Amino acid sequence: MTWYKLHDYPKEVRRENQLRSKGVMWLLFGMIYLAACTTTPTPTATEVPTAVPTAIPTQPTSSATITMCDPAKFIDHLREVVPYEESVVSYNHFNDTANLTAWFVDPVLDPQASDLEAQALAEVTFRHSVEIAQLLAKTEPCVTALFDSVTVIAVDHLYYAWYVGAVPAWQIPISEELSEDERSKLEENFDAGYQRTEKVLEGDLPEVPEGGCTWPEARQSMQQAFTQSQRNLAVYYSIEPNDASVYVQWEIPSAATNSQQILDYFFLPLPYIDRAVSCLYPEFDTLWLFYVRQDGEAQWVFALDGDAVREDDHQVFIDSLELMYQTTVE
Repeated sequence: MTWYKLHDYPKEVRRENQLRSKGVMWLLFGMIYLAACTTTPTPTATEVPTAVPTAIPTQPTSSATITMCDPAKFIDHLREVVPYEESVVSYNHFNDTANLTAWFVDPVLDPQASDLEAQALAEVTFRHSVEIAQLLAKTEPCVTALFDSVTVIAVDHLYYAWYVGAVPAWQIPISEELSEDERSKLEENFDAGYQRTEKVLEGDLPEVPEGGCTWPEARQSMQQAFTQSQRNLAVYYSIEPNDASVYVQWEIPSAATNSQQILDYFFLPLPYIDRAVSCLYPEFDTLWLFYVRQDGEAQWVFALDGDAVREDDHQVFIDSLELMYQTTVE
């Protein structure tokens, strides 16, 4: 395969037309706006969520301090407490904003539900999303001290999104049992990037065509690209009405001590990722690649058009990489 230097990639965001989904925008950039009440960054995203919390406490509710907190030491424990069989918990840090993300398959969600049933189920999974955020915060006090926001993504067993939202981490109460007032306030502090209001499917469940693969099959195939030592690994899939996206995050190994090694370790898993998701059905529109440092600081964020991933030639995959974010931290 061909190996590239970073400057061979475009440094400007040129795929605004690909960012069709508000949920995708919120997942990538929404946490920046949650922090806007205490900082004044200049956002680069083209679509700003319509509702932004306006009253963020000036101090975290946790006794933990940032200097005491190392997410690599508690991320596995957070994953263990999420009470859903299929879930992902990961963290990253970019644009001076630290985010904890929880993605989960909610078994109560029925992609064949009617419009009326879907609206009721959407409220249920929103409450489940709120409960997950609060569970993570009360399990590990460092969550409210270290992270600026907690993003939660709820999907059904076919990976159709029902809820994507975020809450400022330090607005999450860490009480063992929430009072009704605390629960109500926490729900109010969540800002939704996407919430389903209508049914998912018309008619029968879709069948995977010959040569296609399901998400569990693609995910399992992708695992061979990574090692157990990569603690901050995240692989998940989300289908919204206007956009279906695959997200892959992996960290720069501690063995990478110079810029060339950092680049080499970025390219190393790409053939595996390409092969694993090229057969995915339903087809996705965008593949997002988050390459992060050991502390979660995003080194690069790349996006690829799904059609490019599905090409037989891996070089098309490489040539289609487009840089969406690059760290300025040395």
